[in-house]
Amino acid sequence: MNSTTILDSPRTDIQIVQLSRDHADFRLALETALEAGWCRGPTSIQHFLEDNDQRKIQSDLIFAAYAGGAMITSLVVLESPGRAALIVCPSGLLWHGDRDLWQGAATRMLRVASRSAFERGSILLQILTPPEECPMCISTLSAGFRRLTRLAYLVRDVNASNPGMGKEPNLNWSVFDPQVRIFFERTLESSYAQSMDCPELTGLRSIQDVLAGHTATGHHDPRLWLVASEGNHPLGIILLSPISGSQIVEVVYMGVAQPVRGIGVGNALLRQGLLVARSFGAMKMALAVDVRNTPARRLYERWRFRTDGFRDAWIATHENAKS
Repeated sequence: MNSTTILDSPRTDIQIVQLSRDHADFRLALETALEAGWCRGPTSIQHFLEDNDQRKIQSDLIFAAYAGGAMITSLVVLESPGRAALIVCPSGLLWHGDRDLWQGAATRMLRVASRSAFERGSILLQILTPPEECPMCISTLSAGFRRLTRLAYLVRDVNASNPGMGKEPNLNWSVFDPQVRIFFERTLESSYAQSMDCPELTGLRSIQDVLAGHTATGHHDPRLWLVASEGNHPLGIILLSPISGSQIVEVVYMGVAQPVRGIGVGNALLRQGLLVARSFGAMKMALAVDVRNTPARRLYERWRFRTDGFRDAWIATHENAKS
């Protein structure tokens, strides 16, 4: 794909350019989008691209904003299976130039990138920003995104002692297999009923899309996807994924069916998840939770998860989001 210049501003001194991988500014744009610290050097950029290719994440939508011929900001759109995309962009907190110019350029760049992602089939776009107000927060709002919630990032040592939680239900455990995919989808859907974790996302995409998107988080290993059930009745689900280049297992999703909440299923899911993570050699378990989800946060606090930071989540949806 050739680099394309898109004028998306009444200011003729701002240009939004979609960069091809052979563009002279491609590496600088990618490093800037990742805030020039997440990955450095030629091998890490190459690893980032190869890792996305392996997980079937499209990362060829890379845009840069120029003013006066100089690149002042950039972003990369990571399109996942399941018709969702994460837009990765700098916060602007390190920008020491004209703040209004930076925000205007970032807003127009986000509009162009969002339009491109929607045209390519995404129906849900997400951006994560620092919890404090930053230039990108203003640009994100101006570009048509809405603030979803604040996410708390939690972590605990896999080998830390588990709390004594009393009696737990006697559950059967199933690992993911294409033959039981429908059972996993059913469990996932039942856990969404009256969920307090980002409830605004419920119904935006099909369960099939949601499950497909989860497979692209980290490195999917079906042995790390578990459903808890009694007979043919699914009660809860926990989806784990190893984070590349680390000894960390991430809880991609955990949920309990609405009729059986409060009887210990969540405890059983975490206990089993930690056993599996330990058997895979993981040293830490990490997850993100909606700060509004008080029951889940209490559960994680009992299990000695500690807060490792916060991010604000923003979303934009296509007009066909529920199709």
